[in-house]
Amino acid sequence: MEQTAPSIPIYSIPDLAASAGPGIEVLPLAQAFGQPRRDILAAHRHSFYEVFWITGGGGAITIDFRSHAIAPPMLCFLSPGQVHSWDFAPEATPQGQLVRFASTFFAAEGARHIQLADLPWFYAVDAPPTLAVEAARQAHFSDLLGHLQHEYSAQQEDRETMLRAYLHILLIEAKRLVAQAGAAPAATADYALTKRFLALVEQRYAEQGAVASYAQQLHVTASHLGEVIRRTTGRTAGAVIRERLLLEAKRLLRHSPLAVAEIAFQLGFDDPSYFGRFFRRHAGSSPGEFRRMPEKVPE
Repeated sequence: MEQTAPSIPIYSIPDLAASAGPGIEVLPLAQAFGQPRRDILAAHRHSFYEVFWITGGGGAITIDFRSHAIAPPMLCFLSPGQVHSWDFAPEATPQGQLVRFASTFFAAEGARHIQLADLPWFYAVDAPPTLAVEAARQAHFSDLLGHLQHEYSAQQEDRETMLRAYLHILLIEAKRLVAQAGAAPAATADYALTKRFLALVEQRYAEQGAVASYAQQLHVTASHLGEVIRRTTGRTAGAVIRERLLLEAKRLLRHSPLAVAEIAFQLGFDDPSYFGRFFRRHAGSSPGEFRRMPEKVPE
């Protein structure tokens, strides 16, 4: 188990899986929530991707301070690094299937059917992480997840190839649902650049690099990057970087026992007082005040 802060666990697939696999695990949700190995109801994050197919139950999942109701049938998507927790009564435990997979598994063997960056809900451009599924489509997705579960459990020849193929089909089917609902952004060059920028911000936010350094890595000019990000998100590129840094600060203040000065240094601030001014300017309160606030149920 990796850990960048004492009380925000970062789980890998081997941390949670019953046995080491090929970078993917498929299991019933009841089994996942009943696993004694780790507390996956409390706030934590992963080094892998997750797709939840939820066919029953209730409650809510909170992802980075935003609460999402469990309303079956539905799909829910989690990207690596997102802090999340679950809240449901024992009698309303979500039912369905869970697919955990690493990016290395998804892209192995030269698979190029789709790219994770092409999917609207991973490192999203303001896209929700949940997707409602019409009752008429429930049997289709249940069958697809059933094939994934069978292939995962069967240990047959070419198992990894079949699992990867079914995973691609699942994600393409979900992507089509988003498009049919009119919620998918157009697959333009601007959108592709924005997704690449967001993925890079996810890797580098603590470096507090200038927009120009991101543009250089993306092989575009800083002015072009700024124009594209403003068109696709309505915010400046610098604001996107600051928002990601602020989110991590809030995560650590809420879920870790680290002192404010320790959080400041972990996020690349040489001076804790400057971190305090940064936080107050963008969050509307001091780090200490934010930490003492009762946790709210987001809208």
